Amino acid sequence: MREMPEERGRYWLKEAENNLSLARLVAEREYYSFACFHAQQAAEMALKAFLAFQGEVDMRTHSLHRLVAAAGSYDDEASRLDDSARMLEEYYTTTRYPNGIGTGAPSDYFNERQAREALAAADAVLGFVKERL
Repeated sequence: MREMPEERGRYWLKEAENNLSLARLVAEREYYSFACFHAQQAAEMALKAFLAFQGEVDMRTHSLHRLVAAAGSYDDEASRLDDSARMLEEYYTTTRYPNGIGTGAPSDYFNERQAREALAAADAVLGFVKERL
């Protein structure tokens, strides 16, 4: 049986909320690189939730900028998320791989300020999506 768009959207949104909760939890424990990564994941999954609710099925990208652009075809206000999306997009790879930042381990590179900003950006994306679903 094929999933309905609303059902698929709810699954994406649940995972977005779980990733944001995890991002907060690891930030409290000072795992800032993981907090930034899971904030990025929360925003990505929230945008995919929004698009799934619109009936989109092929969302095979990790580019938040592209997802915001796609969301903009359904809601003109999505463009206000572009700055948050661009900032979070930088955390998809750099927070996980030592070769993503040049030298050193991501866990030594990312800091509390970056984690706070990433959490705020992810909150903005989730808030936008939840207001519309």
